[in-house]
Amino acid sequence: YRLSTGAEVKLELQDLPSPIAASPVATASRLYVPGADGRLYALAAGTGTLLWSYRTGGPLVAAPLPRGEVVYVASSDN
Repeated sequence: YRLSTGAEVKLELQDLPSPIAASPVATASRLYVPGADGRLYALAAGTGTLLWSYRTGGPLVAAPLPRGEVVYVASSDN
């Protein structure tokens, strides 16, 4: 649901190569999805198109925290 317009927004995440490990987080332009495969996926908020992914050293265990140009994640690696 988009508050600014009142329009319903649907994204289908069925094309991700991994199950979702924790809560996704949305910004104005991105949806950050933590994967059980240890990758953080960045999708375009308007279309759901995969923009990039980043592999960490272990499964992601919490929702990502985007701050400016940086996205903080917690993984179960050592």
